[in-house]
Amino acid sequence: MIKMLTAVSFKEDEPGLAAAEIQEQLAGQGGFLKNSVGLLFCSLDFLPSQVMQAVCSVLPFAVLGCTTTGGAIPGKRGGVILNLTVLTSDDIQFRAGFSEPLAGEEDERITRMYRSLSQGLSPSLILMFLPSLVNLPGDAAVSVLDREARGAPLFGIGALDMDTKIRTPKTFFNGQVFDDRMTAVLCFGALKPRFIMNTIWTEEILCRRARITASDGNRIIRINDKPAADYLRENGLLFEDKLDMLFMFPLALDAEEGEPPSMCIIYTLHDDGSLTCSTNIPEGSTLRVISPSAAQVFKTAKSISRAAWGQPPRDPLLIFSCVSRSIVLEYLDDELGVIQEELEALGGGDYAITYAGGEICPVYQRGALVNRYHNYGIIACLLSQDGENPGGRDNLKEEV
Repeated sequence: MIKMLTAVSFKEDEPGLAAAEIQEQLAGQGGFLKNSVGLLFCSLDFLPSQVMQAVCSVLPFAVLGCTTTGGAIPGKRGGVILNLTVLTSDDIQFRAGFSEPLAGEEDERITRMYRSLSQGLSPSLILMFLPSLVNLPGDAAVSVLDREARGAPLFGIGALDMDTKIRTPKTFFNGQVFDDRMTAVLCFGALKPRFIMNTIWTEEILCRRARITASDGNRIIRINDKPAADYLRENGLLFEDKLDMLFMFPLALDAEEGEPPSMCIIYTLHDDGSLTCSTNIPEGSTLRVISPSAAQVFKTAKSISRAAWGQPPRDPLLIFSCVSRSIVLEYLDDELGVIQEELEALGGGDYAITYAGGEICPVYQRGALVNRYHNYGIIACLLSQDGENPGGRDNLKEEV
């Protein structure tokens, strides 16, 4: 059996009181089993005051996670929030740790972390939290760990804050704060997680399809044989060379035939007109710019909630949603509220929701479960011990 315990604090300046209320909330949920691990997500406000560190110090097991901009548990949600999820079990074992600093696509450092934690055993699930580094595309890090773990399912997020330049997100482990390290926990035992992934519908195209005519890793150099920035200007997406609004408009990259497009987000505009993005960009691929709407965000949030808990068993549930989806909403936590309402209407249970700066979740492709890095997605992991995966990407299109 695996149990999920959840607790939150809104006291970003009071480490002692925050740690005490976290302990009190956990104590009221039946206590810990033999093996436990903590997943902690909080806004940057909780770091200078040592609140995050104080919470980690009072817990008798490893705690890892990253910065975020909002989260929710049953009955509580917010933007400036510390959100703790404890996974505890008598038969599932957890081994947690962190990598060496990642300055780029450094396969060996991720490999060493994995081998140190796995000790030759095969995990049933890996929960991973990535630093946000412009020279480390999310898909590259996922590819390395996927290869080393021989396809064991990966689920997690990239660290984030509300600075559109993506420069100050942090990962953490047992109170230590990192700019450039991955943290991860490997789960061993009879765990059969189920995964669901959804993204915004791509019917709403903002500008015409274009071709990537020159790229280098996660850097787009030329689009339609022009500097990439010119393509944005010509389509009214770049004003005074400011990137702030570009997070509202993800790039949809066409995938293989029969597969939905993958999304990526622009991180940086360079003086030469090139763009650094969140994932590697294959030269010769085609892209479209998508214009999302609040209606799309709410529809996919409701859909993934129903796909997860539409019928028993209602296993402990982790949901991560890309923070860029919230940009089109009136209030940052509107999506969190929609998910809460939907899950409670389905009967309620143990769940935790967190905003993400990049989403890691397996999807089914040609009948096989494949680890993928996403943007503008909403992903779910049900911590089942006897279920079957309902099938990766959730494309329910019922009326809501």
